[in-house]
Amino acid sequence: MNKNRFTIIEGNNLKKDSSDRKFVSSYATDTRLMGVVGMHIHWKLEGEDFYQLFHFDAEEYGFDNYISIRGDNIERLAVEKAVMMGGLGGRYVSLKENEAIYLFQKFMAMNLKKNLPLPEPRIEYAFLYKDKVKLNNNEKKILMNKISEEIVSDYQAINYFLMRAFSKDEEGMRHLTNQKELSFYGGKSPATLLKNIIEEQKTETGISYICESLIEENLKYRIEISEIEVKNINGKVYISDAQKRSDLKVSATEAALMLNRSEYVNVYSIEDVPDFVEMFKAKKPQALHNTHSSVDLFTEFNINNNHVKEKIYMLNGDIYGVYCVTESGQFIVAGYDLDKIEKIERYLVKTELNENIALIEKLEFKESVLYEFVNSGYEDFFDFLMDF
Repeated sequence: MNKNRFTIIEGNNLKKDSSDRKFVSSYATDTRLMGVVGMHIHWKLEGEDFYQLFHFDAEEYGFDNYISIRGDNIERLAVEKAVMMGGLGGRYVSLKENEAIYLFQKFMAMNLKKNLPLPEPRIEYAFLYKDKVKLNNNEKKILMNKISEEIVSDYQAINYFLMRAFSKDEEGMRHLTNQKELSFYGGKSPATLLKNIIEEQKTETGISYICESLIEENLKYRIEISEIEVKNINGKVYISDAQKRSDLKVSATEAALMLNRSEYVNVYSIEDVPDFVEMFKAKKPQALHNTHSSVDLFTEFNINNNHVKEKIYMLNGDIYGVYCVTESGQFIVAGYDLDKIEKIERYLVKTELNENIALIEKLEFKESVLYEFVNSGYEDFFDFLMDF
């Protein structure tokens, strides 16, 4: 542990008198089983509203993002909340003060243990680490239940379990096994579950599930075959046993082929690119925004994580739509199923965004092409297709 950094955290100059800072409310996303959690805390600080937004990553990055807002700026709060939490796909659940502080301290400890960088300004949240909050085992279980999506099906339990197992998230695994210890994944480092196919098979005692999982570990790909058993305990679904059966290395090309799926693409023209980008950012603050050499890329995620309940799970199954704005004046919209692309079309028609775009063409591809275009260096989508 870096003791000097710990000292800086403790050395805060905020008011330490608890009478100056009063807890109002807190909530978090119930997305812990996806490996991430967003949390909001509202304080009254010397009579003024003080909002804190936190982003936690349970797999690798710990406490990795922080934003604060002082004063009654509800509009900015809504935008910042959408940016930080809108893409996580979960519901908001209410937390008690001690639960919120415990959750913060838990991820803060992860950063200190792994020597991970902390978001700035650290001075603003230093008071949250001043006094250690302890929860008993039952209180910890209640908190974990709050920030974890309810498991309602065997497929959902299996897909979440494999995600947590391959990422070496022991706490997440125990939550899904009703605290039963299962030694399952023996990889040297955490891996990402890219795709999982579940098949049922009858056994002497009932049903078990054979899973074919495509995983990525340090840019190397492998298929893991496992057998998983599920039990219903008091109306709740848990993983009762999990055994690895075999594995197979695959190339990056083979992995890409396994992840291919149809892509629906609409191409529009734009009159004023800078104005449109700003308008789109205002309309879709929850969309993840990345800037590439010649394009602005926006990725919008589903409002829930129902893709985890499917027999065939895909890591990018939580994507609602992908939007690309080029310097050459094209607005390219992509979706992975016809229903979603049609919903996006209807949304665009109903908003003022429609006044700045004109549809050029609708296309359908048997494989993903938009991300290839984004990374190609081309500014015109049709020029890219000519050489694709």
